[in-house]
Amino acid sequence: MHMPDTQQAINEIYRVLKPGGYCFIYVPFLYYYHAEKGYYGDYWRFTKDTMEMLAEPFAQSEIGSVFGAIETWIKITPLGHIRVIKKIANILDRLTGKLNSNQVSGYNMFLIK
Repeated sequence: MHMPDTQQAINEIYRVLKPGGYCFIYVPFLYYYHAEKGYYGDYWRFTKDTMEMLAEPFAQSEIGSVFGAIETWIKITPLGHIRVIKKIANILDRLTGKLNSNQVSGYNMFLIK
């Protein structure tokens, strides 16, 4: 995440949304360090528990995994550029239940005020 105060960002999203308004947020979880010195930092990693906590002020929320542990591992290696290997990793994540585990590459979160 490239912002030092995530709670302030969530509070601002909540503040500017009209009742019934919605937003979509993606956050990385398992990802290599990727700050750009002098431009932005690499501050936080978000677990599902954190995502649920950030969603508390909203009337409704849906939180979903992006990639499972196997596909994430493939994506951060040089093999991540080979489509067929990523597809196989995705299938393995689904078959082994890794897509529904706590070891995912990140989360998509849909929030409604």
